[in-house]
Amino acid sequence: MPVEFFLRSFSDRLNSAGLLAIALLATFSFGLLTCWGLSGLIVEPSPASVAADAGLLSTYATYISPLLVRPEPVESATFVLTVFAGATFISTAAWMSVRSTFGKRAQPVFATMVVCASAGICFWIFNIAFSPDPTPFPFAGFLAPAISGNPGTFAILSALSAGVVGTAAALSNRKEWNLLPGFIISVALIYLASFSILGNDDYYVVNTHYEVFVYPLIQDWLGGGTYLGSDGQKSQYGLYPILLRPIWHALGEPSTLAITSVMAALLFSCFVFILAFLTRFTRDTSLAASLTLAAIIGSLLIFPAWPVDPYFQVFPVRLLFPSLALGLLCWKQTRERFQFLSYLMLSIGLIWNVESGIVGLLTYWVFAVATGFRPQLKALLLVVVRQSGLAVAAATLSLAGVLAYYLNRFGAFPNLPGALGSIRAFSSGIGAWPMPWLGAWGLHCLVYSIAAFVGIRSLWISTTTEERNRAAALLALVAAGIVWLRYYQGRSVAPQLQYVSLPALCCTALLIDRAVSAVGGARRWVAKAISIAIGAPLLASIAMMSFGVNRPVRSLEMLSRSSHPDATWNRPVDRVIKAFEKVKQNDGDDLLVLAPYAHLVNLRRGTPSPIHSAGICQIWFEAELKEVLRMVASPNMRMVVLDDVQWCAPLQNNSLPEESRIEPRLFTLLRTEFDELSPTPNYDKQPPRIFVRKGTPRTQ
Repeated sequence: MPVEFFLRSFSDRLNSAGLLAIALLATFSFGLLTCWGLSGLIVEPSPASVAADAGLLSTYATYISPLLVRPEPVESATFVLTVFAGATFISTAAWMSVRSTFGKRAQPVFATMVVCASAGICFWIFNIAFSPDPTPFPFAGFLAPAISGNPGTFAILSALSAGVVGTAAALSNRKEWNLLPGFIISVALIYLASFSILGNDDYYVVNTHYEVFVYPLIQDWLGGGTYLGSDGQKSQYGLYPILLRPIWHALGEPSTLAITSVMAALLFSCFVFILAFLTRFTRDTSLAASLTLAAIIGSLLIFPAWPVDPYFQVFPVRLLFPSLALGLLCWKQTRERFQFLSYLMLSIGLIWNVESGIVGLLTYWVFAVATGFRPQLKALLLVVVRQSGLAVAAATLSLAGVLAYYLNRFGAFPNLPGALGSIRAFSSGIGAWPMPWLGAWGLHCLVYSIAAFVGIRSLWISTTTEERNRAAALLALVAAGIVWLRYYQGRSVAPQLQYVSLPALCCTALLIDRAVSAVGGARRWVAKAISIAIGAPLLASIAMMSFGVNRPVRSLEMLSRSSHPDATWNRPVDRVIKAFEKVKQNDGDDLLVLAPYAHLVNLRRGTPSPIHSAGICQIWFEAELKEVLRMVASPNMRMVVLDDVQWCAPLQNNSLPEESRIEPRLFTLLRTEFDELSPTPNYDKQPPRIFVRKGTPRTQ
């Protein structure tokens, strides 16, 4: 390589790096100044006024979490304005790196900017790594102890995995074996997805994540209807219950095993879409396979309780349609010829879960606009208008389909604005914390900034359709990541800002592929080496999951016991139903279960609960408590069930006053009008607390 060419190439790269550094520093400075300026312009409402406007349950705010409400209008406005400003700065820098040339005098300026930006990034990472918070990046509790406790086994498994990955990488050079690395990784992904399958012997009610996911699903199956009228059944995560309903007809009923098996299948589908996307838009299939596994494992392990708590809210509910968008971009037919059909499929995501549906549509839209990019403003506007029209038409058709479904099934329209209730509540500051300026979320934004710069610059200089597609893939992931981050920024709970790491990790994978392609003649060997270095320890770590302290031990025998009377959750359910049969006086008598296993009791009895909150353990608002109190006070209410374990806040929690640890107004009503049955001695880890209306005769 001639020295002149090397120096010219280095000079061009330094110019680009300098312009990107200037854009990053300008964006950060803009954010600081905007926050400072808006702090003096925007009057931040008091937590009490926000809680009152939202109708938040006073018990929750007083006893359980006094800091539950943290309004943050300045932070939200700063985030949005900084994103737009950053997009402008980075786009301008990308354009200048292509259209402008700079002399030797500019080189010291650019070098200084690169050093300053690099120093800032290093300080940011140092702050995260040595933060007083011990878990800025919480690591799954079952994996780290497994590796540290068995380093010899991990080393042996890594060596064996290196042989497997290396062999697959070598064979992938042949056309007939090109997809072998992806097939091997798919086997590992099936194993990961299978951890989502639960049975009634699993102690999954240890937190309320599963309960709030499954409660509206069971209610809809039993005929309750989701968001049917202003007081209809709520669903915090969207209208996914109505879309899953046909599956339960095919499987018989939505049992725990059936529900979680379907979720595992959907999660694996998400993994396959991501694998297909990265394989399509990288140059080496073995590198794509290893990077896919890294992105997926990284995003899963950032949630500290996975897979003990499979967290279906994200894996797969919020992951499904963004992943489907990536899958649709892999095939020429769905990304070019049948764009309206693709938009129509993705618009169903607005019904499934509105926030992730927006992410899926935007991902596809950005890719379509980027591949149609032209330097002329008129041509670009035509592309934007056409793609926007297709997206709006598809969303309108999906909305019409939902309305027709509700009219056919219930004879009434759904309360669609009610489906946005939880989003409005969280964005107002309920459940939020201030966003740390130097938090780990900044690393995501750094990746998105670099990817946006590289993608936009590539659009300006690309001469082939394939290069344009790769640039569009980067920009689509950037759009998905930023919008997803914006939703969680509304919550601003520090760990949740890290849960949306998958788009950033996928961006990183595409950037690594670009870096490898710049190596030149040794590109193929470098790609294989990186594939082994990343893929081998990851495959070994998956095998090591079997040795962890909190390993997922859901054997086939355990899952087959889901319908067995002695399964962990069947025992309290059976006791509740048997107790109700003993005290029931007539067909009009009601049973109200206010415990984490209410959905199992309702499913067993074939009767929906009269409580329409998002979950029995998600009664956050005064209107929902009034509904509970009204049902308990009803003369037809024969029996009320809570639980001795205080997991169903805010109705039950150790922070509540009095010996009972029950919400005071509910406890007063129960003590006045009901008698509590004596608990069964030594009964299980989940003993129901059964209250029977006073004066009720009891049969033996």
